[in-house]
Order: sequence, then structure tokens, then C-alpha cells
Amino acid sequence: MERLIAEHWLSVRTRRKDTEFMDIAETRDRLTAFVNDELLSDRSDKSIRPDSPLFDGDDVDSLAIMRLAMFIERDLGITMPLADLTPENFASIEALSNYLGNRELRTGKS
Repeated sequence: MERLIAEHWLSVRTRRKDTEFMDIAETRDRLTAFVNDELLSDRSDKSIRPDSPLFDGDDVDSLAIMRLAMFIERDLGITMPLADLTPENFASIEALSNYLGNRELRTGKS
């Protein structure tokens, strides 16, 4: 079962504004780069990995989460409903990538 979930997860694609598809690894990489380059840019001693908690101490605050949600909408072309702006979905880059892939799969659109 875990193997099937992993294979499915790797095959999930998220839709871009221009209707091209981006694989989940590219989504994860772009989210990680945004967090490190834009949200943690003033913290040269800190970088985040996809499996690192986003809410670990004072590294990423609620304003940063909103900036991340705006990046997702603007650059990835995926609108997140307010109800989905939850701590679970933003627990880590990995969790956020999974959410975005599952949202695309459930709705068939962003």
C-alpha cells in the first residue's frame, strides 16, 4: 500500500496558470526555494528543507504564510480556499506539496 501511495504521489501533477503541468518534485523545489530566498533571506544561518517544520520557532510567521499562499496563487496558479490555510497543510513544504497535488487530483483544476 505504501508503495502505491508513493508511486501515486510521484505521479501527481499540479496545474500552472498556462495549463502546463508541473510535477510534484518541481512544486516542492519551487516552494523550498521561495521560502529560503524570500521568507528566510534575512537569516543567512537558516535554510529549510522540504521535510522541515515551517512553524519551528519564529522562523516562519503568519505573515510569511500569507506571502507563501500568494506565491502559490501568483506563480503556481493555484488558488487556496481560506478554509485550506490550515496548520496541517502548512506543516512543512512536503505537506504543502502533498496538499497541492491532492487538491489538483480532487478538483481536476486549481
